[in-house]
Amino acid sequence: MNLPDSISKTQISELCTVKGTQLLDVTIKKALDQRKTAFATVEFGTHKEAKQMRTKLENQWIQDKQIKVRTQADLLYEDFDNRTVLVQGIPQTFKEEDLIEIFGN
Repeated sequence: MNLPDSISKTQISELCTVKGTQLLDVTIKKALDQRKTAFATVEFGTHKEAKQMRTKLENQWIQDKQIKVRTQADLLYEDFDNRTVLVQGIPQTFKEEDLIEIFGN
């Protein structure tokens, strides 16, 4: 989700609540500088529930940001620009400092 930096987990939960759906978890990931919101993940019980939430959020804005909702399946078709690098398989033992040392300036 494309979200303002000041958004909280509670606000995301309220935003993503759709009657008849079960919201399992909300996680906010910060950018490496820890000031900006990189993205949020919202977990639902079923694919159908996620689809209902996605439909609800189409063309909605929070402050000056249009909400962009992507599912894991969408990432397979996502067209990333030259500024974005997706790295998978990073050991869980790595800390933020390790990643900054490896990938940072």
